[in-house]
Amino acid sequence: MAEMASTKAIDYESIVVSRPFRFVVGAKKREFMLHSEVVSRLSRTLNALVNGQMREAREDCAIWEDVDEDTFIRFSKFAYTGDYDAAQPRLVVSTSDVEETIAELPFSKASIPSVSSGDRWSRGDTPPSPAEPGNEGWGGRVPSPSSPPAPMSSGTLDLFCIFVQPYMSKDGWGSWSAPPIHNREDEDYTEVLLSHARMAVFADYHGVSALETLALKELTFLLAAFRLWESRVDDVANLISYVYESTARLNDSACGLRKLVCQYSAYKMEVLWKSAEFKQVFRTFVEFSEDLTDQLLKRL
Repeated sequence: MAEMASTKAIDYESIVVSRPFRFVVGAKKREFMLHSEVVSRLSRTLNALVNGQMREAREDCAIWEDVDEDTFIRFSKFAYTGDYDAAQPRLVVSTSDVEETIAELPFSKASIPSVSSGDRWSRGDTPPSPAEPGNEGWGGRVPSPSSPPAPMSSGTLDLFCIFVQPYMSKDGWGSWSAPPIHNREDEDYTEVLLSHARMAVFADYHGVSALETLALKELTFLLAAFRLWESRVDDVANLISYVYESTARLNDSACGLRKLVCQYSAYKMEVLWKSAEFKQVFRTFVEFSEDLTDQLLKRL
């Protein structure tokens, strides 16, 4: 069956008059309803699910407990629009940062000055004002906005970016320039990276090649522009773990996702190898170690 047609070629009448198909998704068994026509046109596998001889087609219901709700919602948006929204980064705030901020507040216990009997003011008097940011006052310092930390690399296009440009052109992704994501050190991008990887795994399983290509493209673009802070190597380590837990080798070669994370790791090895989490992933997944070694040898 042909892949999803372009937006202009879609027969919307055939979609809206088609019967509803129910999906029971995730551990909580949340129910979603999609038009059967919009699902069936995505791939041969999904067409058989909706219109074939299986029980799901007879009951107009499929139970997908192994698919998380967010991934299914992204799949649903792609089914209707040809695109999906990735997860958003999470702001990381450490306990020490919170305690330090509280200690520096002008009205915190640590910063309230002791007042002797001779220094008291009566009702109607104007109490002393807190100091300007950066100056001392009321026994403590009012914190001033901090400047963003200096980037690890001043170049927009590093070795990895230069490497993936011909790779993407070869795969028919067209011309490319680094997207300005400007990720900060205090942002956790684990779920952002995983949202694309989960879509690629889901699409591969259900034969939706257009969605798999889109997910790989979005993940490649993100990694190419991603500023790899030493303190955020865990984001990449979590991505690699998921990829090697959720995919398999094909004919002794790495699949698209495996190839991508290994190429990225090879070109970021100097930073990644400083992380204990990355070293743990390297020791845990033998196939990752072998695939990464192959990529590193190509750099020699």
